[in-house]
Amino acid sequence: MRRSEHHSVHVGQDHPRKTRRKVGDIVIPVVGGITPVAILIVNIAEFIAHHLAEFRWTISVLAFVSGVMLNSWAALAIYRVLKNRVPDNALVADRNQELMFMVVMFIVILVAAVTAVLCYIGLQNPKDLPNGISVITASLALLIPVVLQDLIRRFVPKKS
Repeated sequence: MRRSEHHSVHVGQDHPRKTRRKVGDIVIPVVGGITPVAILIVNIAEFIAHHLAEFRWTISVLAFVSGVMLNSWAALAIYRVLKNRVPDNALVADRNQELMFMVVMFIVILVAAVTAVLCYIGLQNPKDLPNGISVITASLALLIPVVLQDLIRRFVPKKS
């Protein structure tokens, strides 16, 4: 008999050694990679902080782009929820779609611009980092779109 005939494994069951190996294939590189990745992040951060004046505009422009992307994503998700749950509301009526698009895009661009300006102001001096304006601006830029979507999904009643 061949060796494989002696050891039968039921379909759908992983061999314990095979499962340990799968876990090890994930855990070992992740744990082992944390320190090198952290070292790279610290060095990149220090390089950026040392050359903050050169990076300040780029980071602010990226903050604007990020704000447009996140806020547009949130606005679209909110619009879809409203359209599905309260289709008779004037805000989501087809006749008002272009007007609502323009108003929402104005708000999205305005919020992204304010975020970029606050980012630029917060990055004035590398010796002041981290500072309240940078941390609060970045946190709000990330949290507000996510929280707004969640609130709309929770509190706008589903259509009956």
